[in-house]
Amino acid sequence: MDEEGWGAKPLIWQEPENFAKIIHDFECSLESLQTVMSNQASATDTSEALSQVRQQCLACHQTYRVRQS
Repeated sequence: MDEEGWGAKPLIWQEPENFAKIIHDFECSLESLQTVMSNQASATDTSEALSQVRQQCLACHQTYRVRQS
């Protein structure tokens, strides 16, 4: 990934199990959001589900993403 100077830390290749878990959790949060949206849930439930997706994005980016110089 080279989006405006961002890339993956080498750590991503050293921790494949942890990275896979984060990706799995992200996918699960997306499925939950899809379910909430399909069921036309309340704004609170939708906001919670979206927050979970965001948290999973941040978990990966904070651990494995770095600005390249």
